[in-house]
Amino acid sequence: MTTSEGTKITGDVQLGWLREVTQKLAAKAPKGNKFDVAAKYFAEQLTGEESKFQDFLTTMLYDEILEIKSGKAKL
Repeated sequence: MTTSEGTKITGDVQLGWLREVTQKLAAKAPKGNKFDVAAKYFAEQLTGEESKFQDFLTTMLYDEILEIKSGKAKL
């Protein structure tokens, strides 16, 4: 598979795109955002490092993004 410009779409190319988009989103987001964390998990899905493809990225991120204070869960 190739892009319209003729670039072969490889895992490295996809990871490069992911890095670019992550940096752009993180630059516009408030401090403490989780774009880098989400990208780390999504990269495992892109490269096949994760043996099972997840239906929802948030399922993989619960431990990273969930804060429990005063007995109430907060995202």
